[in-house]
Amino acid sequence: MVYHLRRFAAPIALAALLLGALLWTWMHAPASGPTTAVQAVDPAAAAAESRVRELVAIGPDDARDLLYCAGVIAAALGKRATGPRPDLSEPRARAALLAHEGAAEMLRSGTRVEDMSELIDAQVLSAARDRAAGALRIPYLDCVERAVRIEEASAAARISQR
Repeated sequence: MVYHLRRFAAPIALAALLLGALLWTWMHAPASGPTTAVQAVDPAAAAAESRVRELVAIGPDDARDLLYCAGVIAAALGKRATGPRPDLSEPRARAALLAHEGAAEMLRSGTRVEDMSELIDAQVLSAARDRAAGALRIPYLDCVERAVRIEEASAAARISQR
């Protein structure tokens, strides 16, 4: 299915902006130790966590998986080994592509546009937390494979339009 890029220009820009902001925040956040049962539960934090769980369940499975995969790739970008800086443009482009496709799928399913930034935030945050816990719902290589399939389908669509 071919669709016009202009129609999804705003979700693309929003997804890329949010993904970049979340990645920057996640990379620059201070490391925190594990919480203990003795620590008091902040009601605001509990409400925010409840909201994240609620948002992660919104939308079709395919769209949620694409947004989650964008978060998985973004989380992996922040944990590169020290040394010469690798070229991260390809993984960033793949994360943005997955976020765009996930946002577009959410819009096609009828998800309200004003919820889109929160939905993207929640899925990316969920992926970052899962990665930190070592329990990714979708493995990194599967996410990369999804992005490659989308890139190939997009290239094939462009060729068929010529």
